[in-house]
Amino acid sequence: MRIKAVIIAAVGVAIVAVAAVIGYSQWEGKPGALPDEQYMVNAINETYNQGKVEQLAAVDLLDSRHAFVPFVSEYGEYGMSFWKWEKRAWRLTRVDDNGMPHIWKLDEKDPRKRVFVYHIDPKDKMEQLTFYLLRDRNAYGHYDDFFYIPRIQLELPVTLAEQNYGAIRFPEEWAQLIEADLKQSRRPVNGLFGIMFGTQQRSMMYTGWIPDYFEDRVRSSRGYSKSGDVDVDFVPIMNESQLELAPEQSGE
Repeated sequence: MRIKAVIIAAVGVAIVAVAAVIGYSQWEGKPGALPDEQYMVNAINETYNQGKVEQLAAVDLLDSRHAFVPFVSEYGEYGMSFWKWEKRAWRLTRVDDNGMPHIWKLDEKDPRKRVFVYHIDPKDKMEQLTFYLLRDRNAYGHYDDFFYIPRIQLELPVTLAEQNYGAIRFPEEWAQLIEADLKQSRRPVNGLFGIMFGTQQRSMMYTGWIPDYFEDRVRSSRGYSKSGDVDVDFVPIMNESQLELAPEQSGE
């Protein structure tokens, strides 16, 4: 009987120990101070395959666990690096050698934690860039069933006069619209539209951007590469023909 009790106790201790180890391995810990700039440069150089870092343009702490660090390479490339606190340390999670706009989702489930990041090459002579949140107008109908989707077109202009890099959170209005759209997309669709388009809707909102160049801009063409991965989405460039003009702009 005593042996059985000892075995049970030993098993219990082992289970507690395993649970403690698993819990510790998953515990992120309280974020510490960011590494110094030389540490960051060395880490980027180990990952970046397009040359060495000439200088860091900025170290932008987006929240307690995410930092955006744009840099300039020895060959004049304007890149971006993404840092995240995970497994009790600051880690370099991604390096891009091109600073064209991206969206960094600090929290996949929370639209308020989506951030536009960019690091524009001065040689592009870009005066301003404008981000857009869009949803196309659409309608479906069959007999007595009718489903209308109104258009959404919101813009967020960003001037590049003072600095050519930035990390800009989605405006609250954008976050609320995306949140509502995501909730709607998760709702099952029954009846005719469920048969025609599937029982699960999809989010129909998307983002894009349009650059505004100085008149004497010389067009350049550069490649693009990235190392590592993180919750970052490329923002496609748009044409003005994809936008709808307000009545006063269209002359109506």
